[in-house]
Amino acid sequence: MTAVGTGKSGPLGKLSPRPHNDAIKEDGIHHFRRRKPMLTNEQIIAAQQAQLKALHELSTHYLSSVEKLTALNLKLSQDTLNDGAQQVQASLNAKDAQDLMQLQGNSLQPHVERAAAYSRQLMDILSHWGQGVAQVFQNQR
Repeated sequence: MTAVGTGKSGPLGKLSPRPHNDAIKEDGIHHFRRRKPMLTNEQIIAAQQAQLKALHELSTHYLSSVEKLTALNLKLSQDTLNDGAQQVQASLNAKDAQDLMQLQGNSLQPHVERAAAYSRQLMDILSHWGQGVAQVFQNQR
């Protein structure tokens, strides 16, 4: 008699014993996994509460960073708009081509300074955000 699923006959024609559900067969050898102890309801609830707390902290920190970034972008937009209006007004008040050339030469420096300041502030916001996220994950350990 052939054992079901193995193609071999067992002793006295009986089926060969099948591995336990926890067995993993690798290279023809059965390896058994350790059974993990079951969690209690209290442990599950505590884990869920810790995850919800971490999610709340991440969400709060994320929204704070978005708020700072939005304020930075709005300020940049307002400053750019105001500078543009001043530049147009100064161009209209120019008396000759030499005044226009001087205005054009002087107009680049404030934009470069503003871009550098924006980059610094953006990096500060992103750095603060990264530190906050790292802190939340560190607290989870």
